[in-house]
Amino acid sequence: MSPPIRTSDPPHPGAADRARALLRRHFGYDAFRAGQRHAVDAVLSGRDALVLMPTGGGKSLCYQIPSQLLPGATLVVSPLISLMKDQVDGLARRGIPATFVNSTLRAAEIAERLAAVREGRIRLLYVAPERFRSGAFRAQLAAVHVSLLAVDEAHCISTWGHDFRPAYLGLGRLREHLRCPVIALTATATPEVRDDIIAQLRLRRPVVVAKGFDRPNLRWHVLAAHNDAEKDHLVRLLLRPFRDGAPGVAIVYAATRRTVDSIADLLVRAGYPAAGYHAGVKGAERRRLQESFMAGAVRVVVATNAFGMGIDKPDVRLVVHYHTPASLEDYYQEAGRAGRDGQDADCVLLHAYADRFTHEFLIDRANPDRGTIAAVYAHMRRAARPDGFVPLGADLRRIVDSLAGGADRADSVLRLLETHGVIRGVARPGARPWIRLIARPARIRDELAGRSDELAVLRALWNAAGAALYRGREFSAHWLERVTGSPDRTAAILDGLRARTLLDWRPPAPRRMPELLVNVPATQLPLPWKEMRRRRRLDLEKLRAMQAYAYQRSCRRAFILRYFGDQAPPRCGACDRCLRPDGILPGWPAPRRRRR
Repeated sequence: MSPPIRTSDPPHPGAADRARALLRRHFGYDAFRAGQRHAVDAVLSGRDALVLMPTGGGKSLCYQIPSQLLPGATLVVSPLISLMKDQVDGLARRGIPATFVNSTLRAAEIAERLAAVREGRIRLLYVAPERFRSGAFRAQLAAVHVSLLAVDEAHCISTWGHDFRPAYLGLGRLREHLRCPVIALTATATPEVRDDIIAQLRLRRPVVVAKGFDRPNLRWHVLAAHNDAEKDHLVRLLLRPFRDGAPGVAIVYAATRRTVDSIADLLVRAGYPAAGYHAGVKGAERRRLQESFMAGAVRVVVATNAFGMGIDKPDVRLVVHYHTPASLEDYYQEAGRAGRDGQDADCVLLHAYADRFTHEFLIDRANPDRGTIAAVYAHMRRAARPDGFVPLGADLRRIVDSLAGGADRADSVLRLLETHGVIRGVARPGARPWIRLIARPARIRDELAGRSDELAVLRALWNAAGAALYRGREFSAHWLERVTGSPDRTAAILDGLRARTLLDWRPPAPRRMPELLVNVPATQLPLPWKEMRRRRRLDLEKLRAMQAYAYQRSCRRAFILRYFGDQAPPRCGACDRCLRPDGILPGWPAPRRRRR
C-alpha cells in the first residue's frame, strides 16, 4: 500500500488575507476572480484541485500566490521551455523569485538553482516532465521539501486529449513519491479528459474549479476560401485596419514555417507592420520580435502555434487561423489569446475544404495499421542477426520504407515498435542532417560554374526550403540520398560545399543498430492494438468536430461551449451566424457543407 499523501499544514486563519495582500502587491489586483479564489483556498487547505479556466483566465495565479505562503517549494510541471522562461521572467518583474531547470542549462547551473530552492531562497521551480526521467535530477530533488505539485497544461496527461505527452504519464507516480497535494490546470478539457486527468494524476477527492469556457468578448467567424490565393487576399483585408493605425495587435497562425515566411513576406511588401515567427528563426531574433510585439512596435505577427504560449499580451484584437487546426481544443486555445483585456476581439478561421486532407494524411502517417506494422516487423525479424541486432542498411531501409508506404510512415512504425518494447536503438526523427546556406546566389554561380552535381544539390535544397535555408534547417537523410544517389555521396558533396564556405552542415548523431527485443511471429506482436485503434479513431473524431464547427449553421459560440461540456444559450449575438450570414467581411461567405 502506498504511503498516505502528506497534506500541507492547515492554513493560518489569516491566509486568505495574506494571499489577497500578495495579489495586490505583486500583480496589482484588489481581489481574486471567483474561480481563482476557490482554487487558492483549496491549495492553502492542502486539498487536490483540478482547475479548468479559459485561456487568459489567470490559471497561473492559482499556484503562484500560494507558493509564497506554503512552507516548502512549489514544483511546476510545464511542457515548453519557452513557456517556463516567460513565466519566470514575468514573475521576476513582479518581485517573485522563481527559477527553472531544463536541457538548456549546464549541470553546475542546475545544481546551483536546486540549492537555492532547497535553502528556501526560491519557492517556485519550473521543470519539464521529461526531466523526471533523469536519476540524477530525482536524487537532487529528494533533498527539496515540496509542498505542492502544480501540473500546467494538464490535458497533456490524457490519451483522450489533443496534445498527449507520454512523459506526463509518470506524474501520478511522482505525486505518490512526493506525498504532497496536486493542482492540475488546463484551458481545454472535454468531460472525458477531465476524468482522465483525475485518474492519471491520482487526485484525491479534488476540488474541481470549472470557471467555464465562455469568453463573451470574443466574436467567432469562419470565412470560406478555395485556395491559398483567396486566403492571402482575406488576410490582407482582415489586417488592413492594423496597417491603417487601428489600436491593438493581431496574430496570424499558419501550420508550417514555409507558409509563415510566405505570408509575412507578402504583408511586409504590401506595407503592413508584420514579422514572421517560428522555430527556424534564431533565438536572438525571436526574442527581439517577441519584445517588439509586446511593446506594440510590431503590430502583426505571423507565426506557427509555438508563438503565444505564456505571452500575456492583453490587446490582441484579432487572431486569424490561415489553416484549419486538427481539433477544437487546438483552435480554442490559440484563438483564446485574443481579447485578454476583456475588450471585444475577433477570432477568424479561414477554412478550405482541402485543409482536412492534410490532417487526415498526418493522422494516417502517425497511426499505421496493424498489417503495415506486422509486415515491417516480419521483414526486420528475417533480417536480424543471431544476436538480435538488425543491420538496417540502405537496402533494408528502402524495403522497410516500401512496406510502410514511405519514409515518414516507416519512421512511425519503428517508433511504435520501440515505444512498446519490441525493438530498441532506432534513430529519433530529430536525428537528421542540418544544413545552412551561407553564400549568396552570385557567389554560388561564380564558384560552381560547370559543377553540375553541386549546383543540382543546392537547387534541390533551395526548392525544398526557400529563403529559410539561410537560417538552417533539417532534412530527411533519405530525401538527400535520393538527390545525391547515396549516403557517401551526400557527405562528400556537402563536405566539399562546406570547404568552399558555401554552406554549413551537420550530419546526424551516430545511430545504434536496431536490436530486436521480441522474437515472435508477426501475428503475435505484443502491441496494444485496441488502444492504438482508439487513438486513431479519437484523432479522426476531433478532426470531424473541427470541420463541423466550420460548417456550423447555428451559433458558433454555443457549438464550442457544448463541445467542452458547458451550458450554452441557442444564440450568442456575437458570432457570424448570429450577427449576419456573410461573416466579418461583408460579401464574403462562410463555408457551406459540400454535397457528397
